[in-house]
Amino acid sequence: MKEPNEDPVVTELKRITKLLALSLVKNEASLREQINLLNQYEFHQKEISEMLQIPIGTVKSNLARARQAKTKKVQERENQD
Repeated sequence: MKEPNEDPVVTELKRITKLLALSLVKNEASLREQINLLNQYEFHQKEISEMLQIPIGTVKSNLARARQAKTKKVQERENQD
């Protein structure tokens, strides 16, 4: 994703990084890859769906479940303190 006034080299590096991410997860559609594509590589849910060739609804529900699990884990840690 290009930022305003971003150096063209940085923009190209981001594009290459996304292509590398795609090549690494092309054949695996696990939850971890979906989370990495969203958070680390800044792909949109629709892009993840298209790259991994899975329905957008599946991507959305997987990511929602991951967020819920993370929230639950954080709350459990807070309750232990």
